[in-house]
Amino acid sequence: MRVLTVFLAGLMAAGAARAATPEQAEALFAKREWREAAAAYQALVEREPTNPQAWFRLARSLAAAGEAGRALDALQSWIGAGGGSYAAAMSVAELEPLRNDPRFLALLEPLKPCNAAEFRQFDFWLGDWDVISPANPGSSSRNRITLINGGCTLREEYTTPLGYAGSSLNFYDAGRGVWHQTWIDNQGGALYLDG
Repeated sequence: MRVLTVFLAGLMAAGAARAATPEQAEALFAKREWREAAAAYQALVEREPTNPQAWFRLARSLAAAGEAGRALDALQSWIGAGGGSYAAAMSVAELEPLRNDPRFLALLEPLKPCNAAEFRQFDFWLGDWDVISPANPGSSSRNRITLINGGCTLREEYTTPLGYAGSSLNFYDAGRGVWHQTWIDNQGGALYLDG
């Protein structure tokens, strides 16, 4: 009799999940009832396969429930439904267990902001450079170029042995289709370049 009761309870839960409304799925998610929320969101995406929010909530619920493989499949469907956001996937706590998984990283790599070729045009400049000037032979200045802001900005930090220093922020302005540099030094000088 116990087996029949458990079986019937499982069927009722499955039926309830199939009939789940977005509000019910949301309530289960808010209560952190991950398996139940996953079942409810699975039912929602079966009815609405182009619903990116439901796919994302399904992925988050599955990841929190310890179902990494299914969570990755749901993330792929989320991206396919047009909801993929690198920042969102990297910021929600439920996906934390997946962040070191190479499959997760490969899935999100194309979503990284500033990943297009235009944004990478000045990557050759990255590194620590000794700058030698013909005007000051025997002395070298230092120029350190690093990527910041998730790879969207190049930061330059320039120093000379005589105390002159300056820094610049450089980025590709996709809206205008040009690179921009803002330079500021310790002498009060500034330079703004577009090109």
